[in-house]
Amino acid sequence: MKKNRFKHCLLMLLMLAFSSSVAAQNQQLTVKQLKEKAREAYLMAAEKGNTNAMNRLGLLHDNEKEYTEAVKWYRMAAEKGHASAMFNLALNYEKGNGVAKDGQEAAKWYRMAAEKGNTDAMNRLGLLHANKKEYTEAVKWYRMAAEKGHASAMYNLALNYEKGNGVAKDGQEAAKWYRMAAEKGNTDAMNRLGLLHANKKEYTEAVKWYRMAAEKGHASAMYNLALNYEKGNGVAKDGQEAAKWYRMAAEKGDTDAMDRLGFLHENKKEYTEAVKWYRMAAEKGNASAMFSMGKMYEKGNGVAKDYQEAVKWYRMAAEKGYALAMYSMGKMYEKGNGVAKDGQEAVKWYRMAAEKGNYNAMFSMGEMYAEGNGVAKDYQEAVKWYRMAAEKGYALAMYSMGEMYAKGNGVTKDYQEAVKWYRMAAEKGNELAMYRMGEMYAEGNGVTKDYQEAVKWYRMAAEKGFALAMSRMGEMYAKGNGVAKDYQEAVKWYRM
Repeated sequence: MKKNRFKHCLLMLLMLAFSSSVAAQNQQLTVKQLKEKAREAYLMAAEKGNTNAMNRLGLLHDNEKEYTEAVKWYRMAAEKGHASAMFNLALNYEKGNGVAKDGQEAAKWYRMAAEKGNTDAMNRLGLLHANKKEYTEAVKWYRMAAEKGHASAMYNLALNYEKGNGVAKDGQEAAKWYRMAAEKGNTDAMNRLGLLHANKKEYTEAVKWYRMAAEKGHASAMYNLALNYEKGNGVAKDGQEAAKWYRMAAEKGDTDAMDRLGFLHENKKEYTEAVKWYRMAAEKGNASAMFSMGKMYEKGNGVAKDYQEAVKWYRMAAEKGYALAMYSMGKMYEKGNGVAKDGQEAVKWYRMAAEKGNYNAMFSMGEMYAEGNGVAKDYQEAVKWYRMAAEKGYALAMYSMGEMYAKGNGVTKDYQEAVKWYRMAAEKGNELAMYRMGEMYAEGNGVTKDYQEAVKWYRMAAEKGFALAMSRMGEMYAKGNGVAKDYQEAVKWYRM
């Protein structure tokens, strides 16, 4: 013990002497010269067996990316029982810096450091086990470090409680540990607390945590804060404030923020600026931005219209699993835009998107089967896909279900069932379905014949610009069906 105290005192004296020497000799020494002086002092102490100095020399070499030399000093200190050096040596084994990458050797040294009370090592052991999906063991190490006040371990323990990995899922316990980590300044925990509150629609509390993390430079929290300003959740809606925080997050490399900035500019028809942000995010691998680049090229917004370029971006996004891009690829192949027209290829992409829950693609699958495009015509299969899209609330698919029941395609003809689907679509604003509701009432199919009700539905469709409905309105006025006979009104509608 006395020997260790002597070494520690010697190191302190050396550093004091070094500091005094620097101050007296030259106050304008360069950073490089200062580092060299420090290295000399540490070296003298290390050669006398001081493990703190050995570890410090390792860190100096590490900072200069002189990993082999760093490992040498870490090992010397670690083999003498220095916990921080054990941790640093383990980290180099884990990363393969200065030594061959070796997970087992890393784990060995982390464990040795952890057994000496090093909380960084405990947390790192937790991460190693989590990476191997050994969650129970991971939680054990996270808890050990967390209970000793390690903020990152508190965060990791909370994450496991939130997801139910290695412990029973427990939102309250997760929130408890996130809060403890946040109170120690952990910005990931602050952001996560914001997300927990947002999921419960406690937006004011969510914004509080997002802001705390954002003001400390956390990019994802900046993005989340911006999103709340954009939507007016927990704060007054403020597009300028949203854009400010998106821009700050984007400048930190957050691709979701770049993508959202593109979206904001697109909504204001500032297409050139939109393309700039979409491209930045897309080139960094953001699938949503890749899709938006495809859309801009397809429409010619902010760039010259170019279907081949659109297909390139859609394909990139689709290959990342982005369902909307898969749907767009199907559309491009169906229409032959930027690629040779190919029904089978269109069906392939539509199917992929539909299997990811995209209702546009489900509807398109129904259309392809109904028309026999790229697949053998099969009304029953068409009905299956229309129904799937309709059950997701897609009005055009509801209308198509009505058509299939009205015509008896793929199902038994059933006007009442047809009316049910037409009504659902019409109530969602679909003018085709409004028109068909008018027809069903005018003809008494699936409902009691009722010209007044027919006129009501025809008028709704006509006011949406549906030409056939306008013609029917003219006919109803000419014949006096459901309205007082009025040739002038009839002519007005026919003329429209």
